[in-house]
Amino acid sequence: RTTYVTVNFNTGSDTVGDQLNDFRKLLPAGSTAGPAQAYLTGDAPFNHDFSQITVQDTEHAEYFALPIALLVLLVVFGTLVAAAMPILLAIVAVSVTMAVIYAIGLHISMSVFVLNIASIIGLGISIDYSLFMIRRFRDELAVGRSISDATGWTVATAGESILFSGLIVMIGFCSLLLIGVDIMSSLGIGGAVVVAIAVLSALTLVPALLAVLGHRINALRIPFFSRLTMHTSHTSRAVTDGECSEKPEEERHFWQRWAMGVMKRPVLIILLVTVLLVGMGWPIFSISIGSTSSASVPKSYESRHGIDILNAQFLETNEHPVFIVVQAPDGSSMLTKGNLAKLDHLSRWVVTRAHVTGVISLTQMPASHGTPGTPAISEQQLAILYGSGAYQGKPAMAQFVASTTNGNTTLITVRTKAKVDSREGKELVNDLRAGDKAAAQGLTVLAGGDQADSLDFNNHLYGNFPL
Repeated sequence: RTTYVTVNFNTGSDTVGDQLNDFRKLLPAGSTAGPAQAYLTGDAPFNHDFSQITVQDTEHAEYFALPIALLVLLVVFGTLVAAAMPILLAIVAVSVTMAVIYAIGLHISMSVFVLNIASIIGLGISIDYSLFMIRRFRDELAVGRSISDATGWTVATAGESILFSGLIVMIGFCSLLLIGVDIMSSLGIGGAVVVAIAVLSALTLVPALLAVLGHRINALRIPFFSRLTMHTSHTSRAVTDGECSEKPEEERHFWQRWAMGVMKRPVLIILLVTVLLVGMGWPIFSISIGSTSSASVPKSYESRHGIDILNAQFLETNEHPVFIVVQAPDGSSMLTKGNLAKLDHLSRWVVTRAHVTGVISLTQMPASHGTPGTPAISEQQLAILYGSGAYQGKPAMAQFVASTTNGNTTLITVRTKAKVDSREGKELVNDLRAGDKAAAQGLTVLAGGDQADSLDFNNHLYGNFPL
């Protein structure tokens, strides 16, 4: 009742992804499908769906994050006007960042994950920077400075801290460009851009708004929260001849009392916080680094539904073979007697490796021509068959040779039941790479495929980490 069709394309996955909607229209659907149901799955559909999920999740995160951030800011500032300003700055910074990233994306390839970076980092850091500015401005007004002086002192103090803080964060994001992985470069560019926009907004837009609002920054007070966070009439700070003097306060607001409580028991607080941080970070020691899989896409998506059906009813689609590319360094054809003998020696060696369930090569016929892992005909017969060109008289064998061999290059398919990113899969790739060159007897050998790609990516990305 179930079958599948494999469609090969002579172009990159990005181009295929752009044409998925047109390709999907060719499939029977609705009343025209009859009793059959078609599902479009594979790498390109997965990448397309994953991109859509990323965009949707970013939008959902913003819908939830903004109201929560506003509530927290109301607690921090105690007034609606002051709490709304960081949200305004965040919206402006993220919007401008998206426009800049779009312009950059017209010239270089950008990962879809840059949207998450721009949105999440943009919201957080914009709110953080504007919080510094607004808080300092209100403090300056509270000690009696004029609006212009308060704005100037705010930029000179909090603004300077924001500038250097932003530069450090930008340097951190730019360091991702040194890794040499496209997705990390995209995240580095996106992160650096959003931080730069947030810093510029905090040093230009926020001071301008503060100068316009003046004392109205404290308008629309929230009764309970304002008592917790705002300076009261008992605060005795004054400005004389441009100098700020401070006298002991008769009443402190919530955060001052919190700070004083922490300073009374510094050792205890340090121990408690250290235990908390170590407990929260402990799972990192057992973290398993891996690549994305079909499980990353919700089951409601067509690509996930299709691959689940394939994996359940066609067990061979669960396999992730290792592909070994073999080349004759002198440029001679792989169909010569000498190269076939070396290839046969390599194929027999691969069969003996742990976690290998079968090998398909010029000397190890696929199931349709013989038993996997054993030669269908003798080495001498193979030399005669390939050397004389007689194999071309057998359509199945001719098609097999054409699909695996081109001049001095051929492909060995190593079948395994090891999952991608599993311990067995990593052991297999490392084992093959450790001995394949000796077994190849002078042939050039390169191991690839999903198993090797994931291992190489993780080693390259995390190889220099201290843990």
